[in-house]
Amino acid sequence: MQFGPGDYFGERALLTKGARAASVIATEYCVLAEMDEPTFARLMGPLEDIMKDRMEVYEKINKQ
Repeated sequence: MQFGPGDYFGERALLTKGARAASVIATEYCVLAEMDEPTFARLMGPLEDIMKDRMEVYEKINKQ
């Protein structure tokens, strides 16, 4: 996958409390924000259903 401005990754590990499923390599200069699990739950909790839907997309891509 390729990510652009406003995209995000890493939510799967936070939602499932599991290990990260992917590594990410920047191909050009970028700015990242990171957050721990409590911060994620506080800030992103209301979006949990959207992020779970995105996880299903990841699984479909991985099966291809």
